[in-house]
Formats: sequence, structure tokens, C-alpha cells
Amino acid sequence: MDLNRPVINPDPSDPENIARASIHFPIVDPRAFKGEGQRGSIEGFSYDTQGLPGIVAGGADYLKRLPMPVQWLYMLADGSVGYLDKGNRFVGAIQPTEENPITSRIAFWTDDESCKVNVNTASEGVYWDTPRWIRKRIDFSLHASLRLVNISATLDTRLRHA
Repeated sequence: MDLNRPVINPDPSDPENIARASIHFPIVDPRAFKGEGQRGSIEGFSYDTQGLPGIVAGGADYLKRLPMPVQWLYMLADGSVGYLDKGNRFVGAIQPTEENPITSRIAFWTDDESCKVNVNTASEGVYWDTPRWIRKRIDFSLHASLRLVNISATLDTRLRHA
């Protein structure tokens, strides 16, 4: 199963032409990487084109794919867990039986949250506060005080010279 399988919405004016379709990837868009050092790539984003079967990095944008395969874990009635191998055989400490059949399957996802911005440390001493009612509007006053220079001096330099 591929968690990153794209949703393809055909162009109503030309539904047979996939090159004109709107393609949305639920997790990561492989089109964000054009190639090492290539114009149009998202800085810091890359992937190994040989790292996984099913990756399509070359060709037209609508053909690109970056699969994120997952494997189900199957739970038996007694709570023990296993998985199905390539031959569709159950692999686990205890085999399923009529008295102890497979009763459910489990999938889980682990996110790498190491790149999130902590607004409490990136806000130049003006930390998140309770929203206040000011002159008939709610004032969150967060966005104006968030300083990207605290995240990356390189980014700040590039923004000033843009």
C-alpha cells in the first residue's frame, strides 16, 4: 500500500489528457526536487532515486512518483502480532488458527518533527500569549513578531537581498 499515491483530477476541458490533470500528493510531492542544484528545486529537499522500488524521478512532471509504502501488522485474537510475507504467509511468534484467528490489522505512521518551528524560541522575546479582544477584533499578534532570522541566518540574508 502506498500512502503517497497521488489523487489525479482530470481537467474538465480535456479529461483524457493526463498532462493537463491536477495531481495532488497527500504527503510529499516528488516534483519539488528537480535534481541536485537545479533551478526550481526546494532547497534542502531531495530523495534517493534508487532508494525504493516505484520511484519515478525523470520524465514529465505528471509521471513523477515518490511512493511511501507501508505494511500492515495483523493481530490475532490472543493479542499477538505478525505480518504477511511476500508469499502472503503469516509471519509471527504464534500462527493463526481457527481458535486464534486474525481479528484486526494495524497501521501506524511516525512523523519526523525535528524541523518544526517553535514559536516560543523564534519570536524575539515576545512569546505566544492569550488572544485578546481589541477594538472588535481578536488580536493574536504572533505573525508580526515571528523572526525567521532565529531559524536561519542564511534565510534572513537571502530575504534582505531579494
